Amino acid sequence: MKRIALLILITCPLWILSCSKSNVCDNIEIPEGDIIQPEYYKIANAVLRFNDNSSKYHHIGQLSDRALDKDYIENIQSQFTAEIKSSVIDQYVEVNATKSLWMDQFAGSRKLISEEEFDCFKENRTFYTQEYDSSSGYFRFSKPVVFGENRAIIEYSVRCGGECAAGFIATFQKIGPLWYVVDNINTWIS
Repeated sequence: MKRIALLILITCPLWILSCSKSNVCDNIEIPEGDIIQPEYYKIANAVLRFNDNSSKYHHIGQLSDRALDKDYIENIQSQFTAEIKSSVIDQYVEVNATKSLWMDQFAGSRKLISEEEFDCFKENRTFYTQEYDSSSGYFRFSKPVVFGENRAIIEYSVRCGGECAAGFIATFQKIGPLWYVVDNINTWIS
């Protein structure tokens, strides 16, 4: 009987502590998004389809990523299959000059994460690992620009924590209702 009482005395506080830890980042509201263009989500979903082997990245950052500057994009122009006009690059940089918030309209089971939740995860890395044990990181997207009748450009990054991240700029062509990656250029790596 003493052993059972001792076991309860030892395990109950540990169980209570573990329960309270699992709620560390719960109840964080996702702010309302302001990126409402359905075509933007189709393009971002095309990135996710293209990176299907990265299915271990279960999250998408809600805050839009910044755009590379015009000079950088023009310097990598030769890596694109087709030239992107300077006016399109100007439009792309302008559209991404201000941060915006994505809405939860992505295909599949990926979860949209607010900046507040990311901050909570950074402070509570153990919680993140317990809560999302199969996730290795997340995607973040800039706002795309559609040009011509069926072309688009977007930047995205895949972040896997600490010194593990990479950025890309991709161009697309729309065939029927779907967008397909034409170019996917690695722009930075950490």
